[in-house]
Amino acid sequence: MTGTLRRGWREAVEPGISRGHTTSCPSTSDRKTGRRCACPWFLVVPALRRPGTTTTAIFRGTLTGARAERQRALLAERPALAASPGVVRDYARRWFKAGAHRWSPRTFETRERAYRVHIDPAFGAVPPGQIDTADIERWVVKLLGCGQPRRQVEIAYETLRPLLGWIVGQRELPVNPASGVRFPQRPPAPSPAERVITGEQTQALLRACLRIEHETIVRVAVESGLRRGEIAGLLWTDIDLPARRINVRRAVTQPARAGKIERRPKMGKSGRVAISDELASALERQKTQNTSRGRPDDQGLVWPGRDGGPMSPSSITHLIQRLCRRAGLVDATGATLIHLHGLRHTAASAAISAGVPITVVAAQLRHSRPTTTMQVYAHLMDDRELDRFLAHRKPTPDATIDGEGSDARNGRTLRNEEQ
Repeated sequence: MTGTLRRGWREAVEPGISRGHTTSCPSTSDRKTGRRCACPWFLVVPALRRPGTTTTAIFRGTLTGARAERQRALLAERPALAASPGVVRDYARRWFKAGAHRWSPRTFETRERAYRVHIDPAFGAVPPGQIDTADIERWVVKLLGCGQPRRQVEIAYETLRPLLGWIVGQRELPVNPASGVRFPQRPPAPSPAERVITGEQTQALLRACLRIEHETIVRVAVESGLRRGEIAGLLWTDIDLPARRINVRRAVTQPARAGKIERRPKMGKSGRVAISDELASALERQKTQNTSRGRPDDQGLVWPGRDGGPMSPSSITHLIQRLCRRAGLVDATGATLIHLHGLRHTAASAAISAGVPITVVAAQLRHSRPTTTMQVYAHLMDDRELDRFLAHRKPTPDATIDGEGSDARNGRTLRNEEQ
């Protein structure tokens, strides 16, 4: 990291790293960025022992090597941080206080739980300057080895990384040791769209319903593809039984430690979905039953909760789990074969397998673009469907390979006539 340079063009690459092109380098004249040349890198490192000042060093090599060299220079300043008495727990307390007014209630609860359950036991009493990337990688491997769900470990890491990044922003940590941590490779798992149930299993799930309200919830999920929040927020005024349509206008969410919140459906995508004759008949029976019991609220919720408000979305999830166990839809370990959102995938998979156009399926699922539907359910397209691409082409009797009746000559003749 030594040497002198003739004055040329300084190309800013990323914060703290720039490339000093010499006067003989073509980049000095045309100012073209990203050129591969032998010009050295300028590394700017904050001098933490002298706050407010920086040091600049020259490095010759690759950009990856320049990044590593700058990180080594930053770590060399770490002894200056040893005098700070704060530990991760102290910084986390300030971080949560600063983020309380910026994060959504769900984000705050998720991060607070991840810190309390996974991060604080491992790093709460450790000064941030004593944590390095290897420590975090060992922590991730240990959590995965203890049988923690991978998604929970990912959430814990996604909480620790911005926490340490905030400490870096407070100028009390030179670099974020959580940046660049590599998770162990995820074992191959089936796509969520592949976790569906067959028609026979669907009928078994419906037979397990002991109440008409449970049957209609299952049918709305497995036949119309509604999400759980949309099911919880459905009103009788949203259902047009004669036309066999449901107008999806709202969804219910319930962040932890917060009340139920009504909002627009996912991505704000409202729309009309079709319902089957069986579902329309079941909803009609449910409405008649409500009237006979003295609850003819035609303007209210289809499935109200115990408090008269919307049903909790998690209650719908638990209901499907109980019905699956009652119907025997469990694997060898006792886990249910499908979750509530899997019923939505089942509805889409059954439609695509029956030959329904992908644009119609996208409209029923209320995807923002048909390409989203195609990406999720492309594995359901049978290879024989490719033959349909040429099914409309039929050879004509006068079509020959060569001579006056050749397709090539006819094509030229038609183009000439059009001109």
